[in-house]
Amino acid sequence: MTLEELGGKLKELDRTRELERAELERLRRRRERGEELERDRDAIIEFYAGLLPEALDALSGEERRRLYGMLRLEVAPASDGLEVRGALSTSGPTQHLSPEAQNDAS
Repeated sequence: MTLEELGGKLKELDRTRELERAELERLRRRRERGEELERDRDAIIEFYAGLLPEALDALSGEERRRLYGMLRLEVAPASDGLEVRGALSTSGPTQHLSPEAQNDAS
């Protein structure tokens, strides 16, 4: 390999490295934005969860059913209480409510 060929390969490697650095930076910013959106989602869920008990009391049965449908909320009996599934669950797709927690929620 001549010095000229080596110089060409080194320039090519430098361009590739710069492209990779730019891509890594883009991915880092995208990850940070995703984390920011997750924090915002959690804050919004917490805010509305605090409003929910009073707001639910004011809804008719049909309005409540429609809201649960939009949230994809499903409640089913479980051996240790109730199994609750929904689109906005922050601790995973399924939660179990003990009888004590059910009484607190109502």
